[in-house]
Parts: sequence; C-alpha cells; structure tokens
Amino acid sequence: MIKLLITIVARGLAQDVADVLTEHGLTVQYITQGRGTASSEIRHMLGLGSSEKDIVLTLAPHSRLQHALPQLTSRLHLPKAGHGIAFAIPLTSIAANTLRRATETLPDLQDSKEDAPMLKEPTHDLILAVVDSENSDLAFDAAKEAGCRGGTVLKSRQVSVEQARKVFGITIQPEKEILMILVPRQDKQAILKAICNKVLQSTGEHVTAFALPVTDVMGLTDYDLMNEGR
Repeated sequence: MIKLLITIVARGLAQDVADVLTEHGLTVQYITQGRGTASSEIRHMLGLGSSEKDIVLTLAPHSRLQHALPQLTSRLHLPKAGHGIAFAIPLTSIAANTLRRATETLPDLQDSKEDAPMLKEPTHDLILAVVDSENSDLAFDAAKEAGCRGGTVLKSRQVSVEQARKVFGITIQPEKEILMILVPRQDKQAILKAICNKVLQSTGEHVTAFALPVTDVMGLTDYDLMNEGR
C-alpha cells in the first residue's frame, strides 16, 4: 500500500525531515509552506515558537514508512510540544507515470503481497476547509469553539474564470486559504458542521470542507492530553 506522508514542522526544518526520509530511500518529496492557526496563548502553553510552518509531502510504501517514522519522530523530537506532527493518508490509487518515476529511484516502492498491511480503523481525520482569505480566522474560530486546538493554513487561489472579480477592468482571482486540521475521529463531524455553519451565518457564503482518514499519527501527545475528558 502506498501512503502520502505529511509532515508539518517549524519553518526551516523541512530539510531535516527530508534528510531523515532520504536515508530510508523515500525520495519522492515535495515541500511547501503554510502558517499555524493556534493563538499566541495556545502556542505559549504548548511551547510553540513561530507560527510559520514547513510542510513536507512524501510518497511512501507502508513497509518502508514503518522503518522511517520512528527515526523521524526521534530526530525531530515530535513527541515534544511544538516540534511538529506527522501523519499518513492511504492512497486508493496512484497514477502509473508517478509510480514509474518513483520506482526508478526506489524499485521496491510497492509493498510485496506478503507485506501488505491489515487496514485498521483510523483514529484521526484530516479536515480540509477551503475559504476566502478574509474568512479563514472566522472558520478557525468556529473550529476552536467545537474543540479544535490548532491547524495549518495554505495559501491558494481559485482558477474558475466565471467567478473572477474585475476591478477597474482588471481581472482579479479571489484568494483562498486551505485550512488543515488534524482531529480525533469522534470530533470530525462537530468541527465540520461548526465551520460551515459559522461562515454561512456570518457571510452568507458556503465553505468547501471535507475530511480524510489518516494513519500513523505522530506528535499529537499534548493535543490528546488536552482533550482528555472533554
């Protein structure tokens, strides 16, 4: 089984993540940037520094991931508050040309049938909510009221020509932000509903929001402790 490993760390640590993964033959990596959404009060409580984040995306077979994750967790000190998180999304399919390019450098990218993992019920989900930039704080406030402690925001833009705004005859594409929130599975529906309802009631606009099941969650020790007994 091929998985997409997502590692979110403080700005400037992406290369450290890449170095650890490369040592385990995981060379299909992409790096992007975002910002954390936790308030300054929460960041102080968890020992977090800057809200600027590096996000590393890595294609990995389940078997190789199991060897790489302990090293990644140890070297990046993920169990310590504020040092980052890592989780994986099982892929139901992968483009043939992507797999071909990957196997040129990593011939055993595909798990053997003998090593195919048993699918376990995921304990966490990754919520993705796409909102206008001016509504991202509103969306996160709603998520926080529903129990969320923090997330990561990615900048994006809408490509639909029909919805492009024109100002002084110049076409301007609306800026979007993608809010990424990793939550315990039992909190997923409440947080999704809270985000959509709050933005709709406050702005009259709808939110595109959905959740993906994730596995191999690392670095949420403090998050889980804070949510015990809720």
